[in-house]
Amino acid sequence: MKERQTMNSQTQWRPSPPEGELVSPRCWRKSINLIVANALTQNRALIQRLNLGMWAPPIQADYEHNQQIFLQLCRRTREQIAALEAFTTVDWMDGDE
Repeated sequence: MKERQTMNSQTQWRPSPPEGELVSPRCWRKSINLIVANALTQNRALIQRLNLGMWAPPIQADYEHNQQIFLQLCRRTREQIAALEAFTTVDWMDGDE
């Protein structure tokens, strides 16, 4: 009689793959190119939104401090975009390849 196992068991029975199908022995990981492309997309979207301007809540009356935070985020986002674009000019390979 076969022993019952929980859904979290590492030893669960798994059917064999169909004939000729390749099965990776490790989990799929996103490629570095995909991660960088996603980061570029997100940063570009952020800078577009920031370029439209932002308003701090009326309760926070420290305009100078809020302005410094906003300008710093804009500057660092532009720097991040530049760094990611520079990174994409090199044909990088993951360390485990």
